[in-house]
Amino acid sequence: MSIASSEPLPDMLSCATWQTLRATLFPGCRPSVAQPHWPHVVSLANYLLVGTALWPAIKLRGGIEGVPQELVAYLEAMHAANAERNRAALSQLEQACRHLNNIGITPTLFKGGALLVAGTPEVLGARFCSDFDLLVPAQRIQEAQTTLLENDYEEVEMTDLDDPESHRHLNPIVHVASQTCIELHRTMVPRECDSLFSESDQQSMTVPFELGAARIKVPDATAGVLIAVIHSELIDEYIHRYIIPLRTILDVYALQHSCAGVGEPQWQSVQARLGSRAEVARFRCFAAIYRRVTGARLGCEGALGWRDRLRVSLCWRAVSSPRIQRWSARWERLFPSYLESLNKSHWQKCRAVCSALGSMFTRWHSTVRPGG
Repeated sequence: MSIASSEPLPDMLSCATWQTLRATLFPGCRPSVAQPHWPHVVSLANYLLVGTALWPAIKLRGGIEGVPQELVAYLEAMHAANAERNRAALSQLEQACRHLNNIGITPTLFKGGALLVAGTPEVLGARFCSDFDLLVPAQRIQEAQTTLLENDYEEVEMTDLDDPESHRHLNPIVHVASQTCIELHRTMVPRECDSLFSESDQQSMTVPFELGAARIKVPDATAGVLIAVIHSELIDEYIHRYIIPLRTILDVYALQHSCAGVGEPQWQSVQARLGSRAEVARFRCFAAIYRRVTGARLGCEGALGWRDRLRVSLCWRAVSSPRIQRWSARWERLFPSYLESLNKSHWQKCRAVCSALGSMFTRWHSTVRPGG
C-alpha cells in the first residue's frame, strides 16, 4: 500500500476524504458516513501542512476504526521525528536567545514557535516549523543580528525582499551545525497593518516565558489570533484565493484548547481592531470557515454579504470536490477577477465582466472548434 499518494490534488479529493480529515483533527466534527481512502486523507493533510497533527489526534481518540496499521505506524513515526526535530531546534533557539539576553534584549517569539513553547507536549510534534520568528527592538535589530552571526549563524540572502533595510524582517540566519533558522523582525506585521496591531501593542500584548535558561516573551492568545488572521487573510489572502488555511485554523484552535499561560482569545477585541469594511468582511469570512471546519463558534460571527457567502461556499467546495478543483485550475483567472470587479465603479464593472466573459467564450470556442 502506498502511504503518500503521488496523484495530483483533484484525484485524491472527495467529500469523504475532507470530512474524515476534519473529524480526525477536530472532535466537534461528525465523521464521514462513507468509508474514506486513508492514504488520500494523509496526502490531503500533508498537502495542507497538517500531516504531523494526525497522530496525536488519532491517539486522543484511542484509535480510529478502519485506519490501516501500516498507516498508523507511519503517522506515529512522522510525529515522533517532528517532535525530535522541534526539540533540537528549540534547544538551539534557547542558546540564541541567551546570546540576545546577554546584550539586554528579551526577544518575543511568535507564530508557530510560540505554540511550541506555550502548547501542550502533543503540540511539540504536531506543529511543523520551518523557522522561528523573533521580534526584537527595531533600533537594535542590526546589533542582534551581528551578535548571532558571531555565534555560528550565517545569513541567507533572500531575493524576494523589496528592501531589506525597511522590510519587517531581515534576511534569515541559519545555525551552521543544527540548521536552525531564525528571522529577526522589526515588527510582527507589515507597516500597512500598524493601525490594527501597533508596535506598542506588540510589546504590551505579551506574556513572559522561560525557554530553558533564556528569557523570552510570547504573544497572548488575543494577539496570537490577531497575528494569525492578519497573515492569513490580509497578507496571504487565502480565503480570497479559495484556499482553506487549515494550518492557521489549527493554530487558532490550539490557542483556544492546547496552550497554557497565554489567556483566552478575546474575539470581540480582535474584531474591534478591524477598521475598514473590507477588513471586517475578511475576518467574518475567516470566522465562517473556522466554524465550518472545526464545528466551534468564535462568538463574534457577523452576517456575510452575498459575495462573501459565495466566496466561502466556493472555498469550501474546492477542498472536497475534484470537479471544482479542475474547474478552478482551468478558470482560475475568471472568477477572482470577476468577484474583485464588483468592488469597482459601474463602468469598470461592465468592462471587467465583459472581458472575463469574452475570455471564457474564446477558450470555449477554441476547445469546441480547434481548427476554426
